[in-house]
Amino acid sequence: MGLGVEDMIGQLDPESPEFGAAIHLLKPDGMGRTFKILVQHRGIEPPDLDGLKFKPFFGSALATNQAQGEGQEAIGQSLPSSRSPLTPSLQA
Repeated sequence: MGLGVEDMIGQLDPESPEFGAAIHLLKPDGMGRTFKILVQHRGIEPPDLDGLKFKPFFGSALATNQAQGEGQEAIGQSLPSSRSPLTPSLQA
């Protein structure tokens, strides 16, 4: 994800309500399905919009907390291990 969200999540206590709320919003079934972005331009050089570049789903922030042994319960509840967090489940 762009725009520094991963850095912000990395600074939160994994047991805090703010951490849980941020994780919920960023899940594909949260804000990812609700909000869409359209960027248009004409007659100018394509702008370099760093915030719109694909980055994995805040993985390093969670990996950092996991490596430190913090928030195991919150992380386990936030991301199901059976599927990729960016791809909706194709299972019936």
